[in-house]
Amino acid sequence: MAFTAWLSLVVCSAASRVFDETEPVDLLQRTLQLDGGSEGAAAQAERLRKVLPMAWIHVPKCGTSFANTLVGMPHFCPDAPENYDVESSAPDGCLFRVFAPNVCKSFCDQNYLHCWNGKDGNNYHAFVGNESQYLKVKGHMVGLFRQPEQRLLSAYYDGHDWINGGNGTRCDKSHTGELSVPDFAPLFAGSMTYQLTYPQPVHWGAKYGPTITRSLALEAAKRVKEGFAYVGLTEEWDLSICLFHAMFGGACHSSEFRNVRPGEHEKESDGEYDTSVLEGFQDEMDGLVYAEAVRIFHKNLALYNVSAQSCRAGCWQEAIKGLHDA
Repeated sequence: MAFTAWLSLVVCSAASRVFDETEPVDLLQRTLQLDGGSEGAAAQAERLRKVLPMAWIHVPKCGTSFANTLVGMPHFCPDAPENYDVESSAPDGCLFRVFAPNVCKSFCDQNYLHCWNGKDGNNYHAFVGNESQYLKVKGHMVGLFRQPEQRLLSAYYDGHDWINGGNGTRCDKSHTGELSVPDFAPLFAGSMTYQLTYPQPVHWGAKYGPTITRSLALEAAKRVKEGFAYVGLTEEWDLSICLFHAMFGGACHSSEFRNVRPGEHEKESDGEYDTSVLEGFQDEMDGLVYAEAVRIFHKNLALYNVSAQSCRAGCWQEAIKGLHDA
């Protein structure tokens, strides 16, 4: 049983900051070494030191819940309330309106977590941009990726057709069917490529954005390979959370394994959307980006010895213990 199901049963302006890999984080290293007392903890602290401040690249429909992981890291957000759950900051489900201006900049230390401003996106879905902008965050980016057709369907069912002329509205999971799935899909395709390569934000979707070409998609895939300190997969959520902590340390918390923005549309028995409604459409450009993310993810699972078994024995148990101790 996945931890998320098991758990339900048991109950920053940082845009101008220089990303300096040499800045000491002795306090963090001491904390992690005291927690773990091992050579592994020291290695985690050193890996973390090199990637601070982390810059979260959040593609739409690729894991809002990851905010709980970042907020819960040692020293990242020292002013956040104890046992803080990011869902409480956006009770209407519209986290992008509040995360950077209200959560990140109010609670978090920008030496640890880069808080995007409006020039970088909409305070939440940041754009990496042109070469000079990319170089500022290269090696510091973290984020999750999602199978492209599943991401498109999640966006459609979540009311994202508002951006392309439909009657869906932001954040309230409202969809009135103004656009059909086959009409919507090509308008919203390429978002991973778009976010990793376009120099400044415009309205989401191919209707308003640049033409997504194969060369842009290959550049985006290259940036995933060379620019991301951590890559997770939305459809491998539990393993992704365990991998993050295996790489960078920090205690595992139950809130990290809870989906703070669950979709309301019916899914198949395997938890995926039925893609037949796309009538054969495939997001080929984002497929190139996603393939690179999958490759990196599985390489790092092997490198850091993360598996379902190790996750269950380590991170999950730690999260459950935290529940009982709370």
